[in-house]
Amino acid sequence: MEDYLKIPEVARRLDVSEKTARRLVKSGRLPAVFVGGAYRVSEVDLAEYLESAKVAPGREVRPKAPPALGPPVERCPTCGLPLALARMGEGAGTRGF
Repeated sequence: MEDYLKIPEVARRLDVSEKTARRLVKSGRLPAVFVGGAYRVSEVDLAEYLESAKVAPGREVRPKAPPALGPPVERCPTCGLPLALARMGEGAGTRGF
């Protein structure tokens, strides 16, 4: 059976905060399992993550773009709000408030 590390130990080994280690796990960049109410990272997955993070001389380092959250939102050309919100306000000034 593989040895698993909890987030505080992963953070210590990477020399980052626990919050950063948790973000790596939740974003999927660092594989983990959720057991007993805590994320656990295998020693093998941590080693692979570190290997993939190595920087080669002369190679440009670019962070990966976050995954798209969904389709682009159509915006109102007049006010710039998403169309669904802009339509909610149509006629709002005619109620006599």
